[in-house]
Amino acid sequence: MTTRWSHSAVSLCCLLLVVCILAPSLAQGVDGNAWLQLPADVRGLYLLGVLDGWLYVQSAGAVYRKRHPGATPGIIENTLGEVINCHKGKTYMQLSSIVRTYMNDHPESRHNEIANTVFVALSEPCFK
Repeated sequence: MTTRWSHSAVSLCCLLLVVCILAPSLAQGVDGNAWLQLPADVRGLYLLGVLDGWLYVQSAGAVYRKRHPGATPGIIENTLGEVINCHKGKTYMQLSSIVRTYMNDHPESRHNEIANTVFVALSEPCFK
């Protein structure tokens, strides 16, 4: 049983190594062109990950302020909070549609990492 597990682990490591060698652009992030090629549900899941990161920034800031009562939220934390609140109640698919529409209207942004484009696309309607 242990031998089978170790062979499986070695096979998985080899597969991951090949993927990392053949797809180095994944380590740099997904650009808008690659994101647009993904199926709609996968684009929504990718967006979920980006927004989860934003929520982590806010929660990490709250933990920091709890330990350091004199600290105040920074501009990044405040801005992310405003964008999140601006879109409260929208589904990930609706947010994904906003990002896709933004990229259709701004094709020059398609070469940028999608996480940056998500921020620009979702913040634009909030700060008009």
